[in-house]
Amino acid sequence: MKDELPSLKKNVSLIIETDDKAALRKVIEAAGGTVTIEYASVDMLAAEVPLSSLEDVLKSPHTVAIYKDKIQKLF
Repeated sequence: MKDELPSLKKNVSLIIETDDKAALRKVIEAAGGTVTIEYASVDMLAAEVPLSSLEDVLKSPHTVAIYKDKIQKLF
């Protein structure tokens, strides 16, 4: 049963919509995460965030929306 629980040491891949990329980057880095992509044409960042610190990013006033980043097959 214990093996079924996700490890809080794992990172989660996210795409985050924001109203301030620089401020949210600071929140992500303070939470122990890493910004992997800063999109130029939209107010969004892709990031790897430790599962144990996810709440810090979710509660940020600069987080507008958050999505799980995953590869999807289109066809």
